[in-house]
Amino acid sequence: AFSRDYGLERAGIRVRVVAELQGSLSQDFEGFIRSSTDFLAELLIPIPLLPELGKDPAVRIVRPPFVPHPLGG
Repeated sequence: AFSRDYGLERAGIRVRVVAELQGSLSQDFEGFIRSSTDFLAELLIPIPLLPELGKDPAVRIVRPPFVPHPLGG
């Protein structure tokens, strides 16, 4: 229910999120990073670690990944 309420994609006990960064993310989260740039990191992280990710000094915001939608219709 938690992941659905916040629009997060769930994979088992993990959720896919994007962390918008203002520095280097703690090495504690390195194993959960799927891809990253200087300012963004996509993570597949256990739900119980979300509060810790949000408290990391390098993290500005944690959000769901953007999902592209086709134009027109």
